[in-house]
Amino acid sequence: MPLPSKQLAIETHVIKEHDYTYSIIIYIKNIIDDALHTQTLQHLSSIPTDDWRTGFVGDHQIRRLQRWHHHDNKVFCDRWASSYDRWNPIAYEDWLLHLEQTLQDAVAHVVGDIITKFKGNSLNFNSVLVNKYCDGSHFIHAHRDSERIFGDNPTIVSLSFGATRQFILERVHYDPDNPTKLARNKDESHKDKVFDLESGSVVIMAGSSQKYYSHQVTRDETSNEPRYNLTFREHKC
Repeated sequence: MPLPSKQLAIETHVIKEHDYTYSIIIYIKNIIDDALHTQTLQHLSSIPTDDWRTGFVGDHQIRRLQRWHHHDNKVFCDRWASSYDRWNPIAYEDWLLHLEQTLQDAVAHVVGDIITKFKGNSLNFNSVLVNKYCDGSHFIHAHRDSERIFGDNPTIVSLSFGATRQFILERVHYDPDNPTKLARNKDESHKDKVFDLESGSVVIMAGSSQKYYSHQVTRDETSNEPRYNLTFREHKC
């Protein structure tokens, strides 16, 4: 496993929930070495515009580009009534497989014991969603990653490249009968988390974090540079 050329900086939050589970949120700077960082950014920057996908939610165009990769060539969710081109799988390339394995090993080495101790699922990547935010007008709205697609209490590892953008996690009320509901829990807003995601940094969301937090990347009208985000997970749909 290549070691980072710069000193690791780790910020760990373990939040005990009312049901005696734990939400785990970890931010790590410099998780990969400089050479792999440069190579990956070059690969991402060289993807032709036509090879990125987008789409609509209702009448609104999604304000980012994406590519969905899966080891077993699975669509994002085969239970949906409609199919969407942006969620059809794209084959892994060698550079992406190498990045995935390196990142999985690095995260397990650095914070795997924390994830295991507080009942987070083990790291077992089989998919990655690659997002491109062309500039600060691109964003992703507040959401929670689906239990239906990624299972109960998934471990999600999100790696950033390019422009620094703000990542916001906000407390929400969890309703097991309506797990996509995003009603803010304002009484617990002191547990909200905000990170400025630098190039080469990673955010890990594990344990019960997808139940008790929403997450989003907001607009930044001051940014003219692209940002890439690769979100590695175990896909179960």
